[in-house]
Order: sequence, then C-alpha cells, then structure tokens
Amino acid sequence: MRRPFLLWYFCVLIMSVTHSAAQSVVNAQTGKRAYDRFLETQQEYNSAVARGADSLEIAELCYLMGKRYEGLVNYHRARQWFTRALKIWEPLGPSESVGKVYLWMTDCEYSQGERGNPDSIMRFASKALYNFERAGARERMVGGYRGMAGAHQFAWERRNTNPAKTFVPSLDSAFRYSEKALALAIAIPMPPKDIALTYFCTSGYWQVRKEFTTAIGFQTMAMTIYRKEKDWRNIVDLAFSICTSYMGLRQPVEARKWLGEGLRISKALKVHSHKELRRIEEIQADYYSYMGDWKKAYAHRQRANAFNLYEVNAYRDGAFDGLRAQYENESKEIKLRANEQEVRMQRELNIVTLLLALMGGISAVLFFRLFIIYKKRSTVNEGLVREQSHRFNNGLQSVFTLLSSERQKLSDPVAIEALEESLRRLDALSHVHRQLYEGGKLARVQVDEYIPDIVEGTLRSYNLTGVAIEYLIDDLLLDANKAIPLGLILNELVTNACKYAFTGNPAPMLRIACRRHGDHIRFSFADNGINPARPRRHGSFGLDLIGQMLENLKAEGGFDGEGYRSFTFRFDTRTQRELQTAHQTL
Repeated sequence: MRRPFLLWYFCVLIMSVTHSAAQSVVNAQTGKRAYDRFLETQQEYNSAVARGADSLEIAELCYLMGKRYEGLVNYHRARQWFTRALKIWEPLGPSESVGKVYLWMTDCEYSQGERGNPDSIMRFASKALYNFERAGARERMVGGYRGMAGAHQFAWERRNTNPAKTFVPSLDSAFRYSEKALALAIAIPMPPKDIALTYFCTSGYWQVRKEFTTAIGFQTMAMTIYRKEKDWRNIVDLAFSICTSYMGLRQPVEARKWLGEGLRISKALKVHSHKELRRIEEIQADYYSYMGDWKKAYAHRQRANAFNLYEVNAYRDGAFDGLRAQYENESKEIKLRANEQEVRMQRELNIVTLLLALMGGISAVLFFRLFIIYKKRSTVNEGLVREQSHRFNNGLQSVFTLLSSERQKLSDPVAIEALEESLRRLDALSHVHRQLYEGGKLARVQVDEYIPDIVEGTLRSYNLTGVAIEYLIDDLLLDANKAIPLGLILNELVTNACKYAFTGNPAPMLRIACRRHGDHIRFSFADNGINPARPRRHGSFGLDLIGQMLENLKAEGGFDGEGYRSFTFRFDTRTQRELQTAHQTL
C-alpha cells in the first residue's frame, strides 16, 4: 500500500526541483541580457570620454547608462546618471532631450511600487510635459500627458499609506490628462502601439473608479492593436489586467480565460524580468483568493513576496553602491590635491637645498620659513581628511535615513528584519567613524569610550533600558584597522544577546572585558541568557561576519561554554610594520 504513495511523492519532488532549476535559468538569462547591454553602453561611454567627445554625445550616453541601470533594478544609480545628462542638457534650455530624461526618471519612481515617491513622480512628470510642450514635440507630449495622469492616479491610490506632500491627487485630473493623451495620439496620428498604450493607461483609470465595464472597453481596443502588432509582452500584461476587470465584475469564467491566456503566452516567451515574474505571481494570487482557493493563493503570494524582497535588496544595494561611488570619487579628489601639494613642496625643498649650498647662513632662515609652510600645509591636509570624514558621515546618515523611511513602508517581516540589521551595522560604523576622525586623536579610538557607546546604542535600538552591564576595560587606544572589526564583532554579539538571551529574562546582564596583556589584547563578552534557540554554527550572516572580522584581526578565540553565552578572543595590537621589524630582529 505504501508503494503508490512513495511513487507519487517522488514525482512531486522531481517536479519541484525541475521547476526551481528552470526558474534559476530564467533569472540568469534575464540578468545576463541586461548586464550585457550595460557593459556595452559602459564601454561606449568610456570610449567617448577617452577620445574627448563633445558634451552632447556624453549627455546622450549618460542617459543610456541611466536606462541600463534601471534595467538592472539599480534605481539609485540610474537616477545619478540621468542627473548627469540633465546637467549638460538643461542649461541649454527646454528640449525634447530634457523631457525624455525626466520621463524616464518618472518611470524609475513608478517601478519601485510602494517605495515610489508620489511628489517626485509629479515633479518629474510636470517637467517632462513642460519641456515637450516648449519644444513642440507633439508625439512626446502624449507620454507627458500619460505621465501626469499616472502621477495623480498613483498618489490617489496611495493617499493613505504614502501621501503626497506637495499636491492634492485627483481622479478627475487623471481622467482629464488621459483624455488629452488619447485625443492627441489619435489626432497626430501616433503609431498603433502608442495608441494601444494610451488605451491601456486610460483603462487603468476606470479600474480605479471600479467601472470595470468601461475599463474592459478600452482594454479590448488595446488588445486588438497589440494582437495585430504581435506585441506579446504587452498582450500578457493586458490579459492580466482584463482578468482583474472581470474579477471586479464577478465573472470568474471570463477571468479564468484571460488569466490562462496570459500565463500561456508568458510561458512561451520564457525570459522575464523580476518585476514581470512578480506580476505573474501576484495576479495568480489575486485570482485564487477571489476563487477562495487559499492554499494556492498563499503559495503564489509567497513567491511574489520573494521577488519583491529581491527588489528591496536591489534598491538597498543600489543606495550603498551610490554612496560607495561618491566616497571613492571624493577620496580620489582629496588624494589628487594632496599629491599636487606634495609636488609643489618637493620643488620648493629642492630650491632650498641649492640655496643652502650657495648661501650658508641665509639657508637656516629659509629652511625655518619652509618648515612653517610645511606645518601649515600639514594642518590643511588634516583639515581635508576631516572634511572627507564629515562628508562620508553625512553620506552614512543619508543612507541610514533612507533605509529607515523604507522600513516604515515594508510589511514583509523578512525584509523588515534585514533592513533593521543593516541599520544597526550602519550605526556601529557611524560610531567608530565618529571617534576615529572627529576626536582629538586622528584615526585612533579611545576603547573605554568606544565600547560602551556601541553597546548602549545597540540596546537602545532594541528598546532595552534595564540591562545590567559590567565593564572591565583598560585605558587603550586602537588604530582604525583594529577598532572597526572590534566594533562590528561587538555589535553582532550584543544583537545576538538582544535577540536570544534577553527574551523572557527577568534580570538581563552583560559582562564585557577588554584588557591588555603585553602586546596582545584579550576581549571577552558574556550574557546570562539560556535560550537554546540561538544560532550555533556558521550560515547566518551575523556569525559569518564575526568570523570574517576575526580573520581581519588575526585573532584567536570564539564561543566557549554551553549555551553559547560567552565569547572570547585575543589579538595582537602591533601594526604590520612593527611585526615585520620584530620578525627581522629575531
């Protein structure tokens, strides 16, 4: 009796593995095509810069780079490249080129869904339409009207969860701009696909008004054109939209027919972006919820959330990528200025050497003067370093604020937890950076102030104020390459204690020691938690980060005792140059 059951289970397992493998191939193909286009455009941009191309060609390539980054779901970098193009084109006056950049920036905000900013969408759409009207670009004006209609509709649908601050959204305004777009598209006349897109956008307005019969009328006209043009991707999107309209009319048979057509064509297309894959899962989840099949609806909703989480992570990585690029550019600029000063100083020192050989006594006076100049320039260089630190700290705070606002918009617990952990790590980096570059001892940290600062900041982030803490810390100074890994390890240990040791603990306690023993420092951390559910091996991001930081410190140690309540390690405080000198002496 067990054989049929085992055979059935084996078949289901094989189908599941095959589906996962096929989906991985689809994702890889999608990413490869977008990345190949990105590399091709990047090569064209670098070549244009190398041969000294004119500014208008550079602006066009910046615009294309923005489109490529949007294809890679890196909206932060896309907006940076679009802004570069605008810095060249916009001073020349209103033009079609400026308008198309603003229209793509509008699309960047739309593509972020719930994370999109309605005020930015309205600002970009308004500037796009203004430039198209001043340039007399009538075909582009159709897109501008659609952008204005979409801005009002987007803000109206999210008026309770993400309200606009600079304008009042109106469905009447959305309808008026949709009518203008449709009338102008027919009057020009526009290519069939553009007219179909205008029909499609207009139907969205009627869906929001829940007048689904009217919406289906516009959708049918758009579908007729798309089928004639064999525009399969838009046919898929439109079929899903028609399915939604029929669900609104309580006609499950028609809804099922259009859902099936959309799924059949999308399967034949094979390659999809993550946004399209999320849409496919969402429409199936909506349909099965409408039909009362909660099990299937839940399964599709989980897959949709997985794709949504990918976009959240991509958005977060894009923000970090932008900050890193800004930091690298500013670092190069400061190094270049420092090198120029060094070259000038070397030239002056050579002149002084010649004068010393010729003039004897006067050389002492000149040398003293140059020493004063050198001291002043050293002070200037230190100021430049502090200025760079201030900019970087502001950048960290901007990312912290950005991720904090994004966290308020999320509902997925996994995404929320990932963002909160990233925020705490950013906070730890901010502590060490502030003590390294804003204190009296540049690039060095006072350990007995640094450790309590990180511990108490992490406890505040978990709203834990009643934790007893015992510190045993020597009066120590650490260089940046030692202090940063130590701070990240401490942040992860306190976070681990907050998550696993203090839950249900009536008297939470931490014991932290950092003592010098010769050329080594011994660090120990312990909590009084007994929760057996805390992680015990590598595989989680926090434990992997601790292991990596221990390698950076060249430290020895780890968890000791039962329950993973205590963590101890020791590391050498000497710099790499001191270690090499000691080795050569031996």
